[in-house]
Amino acid sequence: MIVHPDPFVAQDLQDILISAGATKVDVVPALADEVRGNIRIAFVAGRVPDILSADHVRAWADGGVPVVVFDGDGTLTGPGAENAVATCGVHVLAQPFRTEDVTRLLRELAVF
Repeated sequence: MIVHPDPFVAQDLQDILISAGATKVDVVPALADEVRGNIRIAFVAGRVPDILSADHVRAWADGGVPVVVFDGDGTLTGPGAENAVATCGVHVLAQPFRTEDVTRLLRELAVF
C-alpha cells in the first residue's frame, strides 16, 4: 500500500516494490482513500500526527503491518526522533529516497 499525493513519487516506489517481489501494490493519494485488504506493508506520506492518529494506520501497526512514514524535512530523523517514532510502531523513510534505501528497509522488515 502506498499513500502519497505525488503520482511520480508513488510510481517510483511502486516500481521498487514490484521489483522487490510485491505482486500487487495499491496506490492512493490520501489516507481518506485507503484501500482495504491484505496489506503487507504501508508507505504513508502526510502530516505525521494525522498519520499516527488514523484508525486504520493504528490497526495496521497493531496488527503487525509495517507502517513507513516519509520524512521530507528531517524532523523525524533528527536527534532523539528515532525513539519517539519507534514507540508509535512506525518506521521512517527519508524523502527524497533512493532505491537502495527502500530495498534495505524491505530486507530489514522481511516483507517479501
